Amino acid sequence: MLKNSDYPGREVDKLIKQTIRSSNQTSTAQTQKKDE
Repeated sequence: MLKNSDYPGREVDKLIKQTIRSSNQTSTAQTQKKDE
């Protein structure tokens, strides 16, 4: 918990990047399914 309060910005950036990656992978998979 201390690390989160020490570097809140970095932790938030990591969560945002992870969310973007997962959403991008999901949309890519959906596009591939449509192409098939």
